[in-house]
Amino acid sequence: MLNTPPRLRFKKYGALIALSASCRSTCPRARVGSSLFDSGKRVAATGFNGVPSGQPHCDEVGCVMVNGHCNNTVHAEKSAKGTLNGRKLPGGYVFVTHRPCRPCFDEMVELEVAHIGFLTEYRPNDDREYIEKVCREKGIEFEKLPFDIKDLLKELLTFHQGPGGLLVQKPWLTISDETPY
Repeated sequence: MLNTPPRLRFKKYGALIALSASCRSTCPRARVGSSLFDSGKRVAATGFNGVPSGQPHCDEVGCVMVNGHCNNTVHAEKSAKGTLNGRKLPGGYVFVTHRPCRPCFDEMVELEVAHIGFLTEYRPNDDREYIEKVCREKGIEFEKLPFDIKDLLKELLTFHQGPGGLLVQKPWLTISDETPY
């Protein structure tokens, strides 16, 4: 048997897909990404914070701020849900880079998912009691994922430096503690 790193566990995979989707975000206030999966753990949709199709992007013309929120941006969860064309995901999974706001949480509940996980807190006290109540009533697991983003990326690189990986010829490629910015 080859000395192959283990494949990603499902929740890490979902988190990395959401993180990848966030790289398409065009609102500089919060680079949010989401990934939606059906109950069979197959990708159903991805989304990111950005303006509606055909509109000028926030990172090009600036944000339109109203009460501390960008009114140009469609949130990542709503963006992903929109690509489902009304289809629900009973027993499915949602992964988001940032803790969902109440309207986005409600959008995900409408999909009949069983799990909502996020990588980082964003206004952690907003509607906490409401979200906990709905999750209890609907049987939804709502969790801050216990993953460090840097460790997730290292795991991705390590996997691809193993046999058959994309980086097998690039063992020098690592994530350092220094950032270029």
